Amino acid sequence: LVFILIGFSGCEKQAGVQVYTVAKPEVQLKLPTQSDLTWTKPSSWKELDASGMRIGSFSIEGTNSQQAQVSIVRLAGSAGSLLANVNRWRGQLRLESMSSDELGSVVSERKIGSASVNFVSLESKVSLAQDNVLSKMVVAIIRKDSGSLFVKLMGPSKLVSDNEVTFNQFVASIKHK
Repeated sequence: LVFILIGFSGCEKQAGVQVYTVAKPEVQLKLPTQSDLTWTKPSSWKELDASGMRIGSFSIEGTNSQQAQVSIVRLAGSAGSLLANVNRWRGQLRLESMSSDELGSVVSERKIGSASVNFVSLESKVSLAQDNVLSKMVVAIIRKDSGSLFVKLMGPSKLVSDNEVTFNQFVASIKHK
């Protein structure tokens, strides 16, 4: 009997429909764009549409239909530690994680203008595709107060090695407007 009384007490009829208006907070998200960056694209690189997190994307053609990809990604803040990023990229190349003591074997630091840029160079030990070709990745990490810029070249080892000087020149050409 108690449960029936409780049930009926919650079933009181309300007069009419009640409408509430809730103020929507104004949120402005600044998505990463190329608009505040400039760079000089090497003539041999084919520009691709930027998509997803990429604010720039390029393809490099090699012999035997080989291709390497260059991507430019901007992330807010530090975007993870150097060791965490290196180990994530090592995983992409099917390499084992490394300790912070070993970072010096794959990371070099260079000054480009006023920026200090970390360059990471990694090479697979096994083929990642059916073509039995080893892969290589070179990443330039440019950290600014506003975030981190990752410029990555990845593809067949020989093609990446053949384009490393051009890649370094490209990274040096990136400027903030």
